[in-house]
Amino acid sequence: MPGSENHQVTFSEGSISRCAAESGQGGGVFSGGTFSLAAASLYENTAATDGGGIFNINDATIRYASLYGNGAQRGGGVFNAGASSIEIANSTVAENFASTDGGGLYNAGSLRLISATVAFNQGRSRGRRHLQQRRGSSPYTPRWRRRTKRDRRLPICSDSSAPATAST
Repeated sequence: MPGSENHQVTFSEGSISRCAAESGQGGGVFSGGTFSLAAASLYENTAATDGGGIFNINDATIRYASLYGNGAQRGGGVFNAGASSIEIANSTVAENFASTDGGGLYNAGSLRLISATVAFNQGRSRGRRHLQQRRGSSPYTPRWRRRTKRDRRLPICSDSSAPATAST
């Protein structure tokens, strides 16, 4: 979804899939304006550098959405650049891949997770497969739920209590 710079774009009830940014950022969506994704899916998108699913450099809101199977160098699912903000609510970021950091999310700006699930993501840097915070960026610390015998899924980030806000 290129060309969304300095505009307001809302995408709902559909999917963005199998797109590629072969020499840059934002395989599925490159958002330089205000972007809203609602009741939709972003899957199997790729970017050469940042943000396989979404590359955000302004304000973005994701609600009731699924981001899965996306890949990039950093931020396989979502790359949130410095001085930008993103809110992810009632959504799933899963099975995304980053060749370096932030398989699910790479955050260098402001991040807010509300009842969001971040799981099954992969990144090469140890401990950074789900969420990578750039040093000096938002102080958000998710609560990681550990796997139990009754729940055979990988650890997930699920903050369903009061909204946690992070800002630069």
